[in-house]
Amino acid sequence: MKRDGIMKGYPDNTFRPKEIATRAEAVTVIVNAINKKLCGGEGS
Repeated sequence: MKRDGIMKGYPDNTFRPKEIATRAEAVTVIVNAINKKLCGGEGS
């Protein structure tokens, strides 16, 4: 997902899988995934 630009991590270049995602972070992941699919990403 990071490679595809769906999840980007934090500004300090960390990824925190054990942290609880905020609503804004969850929406960002969903929007990025939808945009990837609509723009001809893998699986379209």
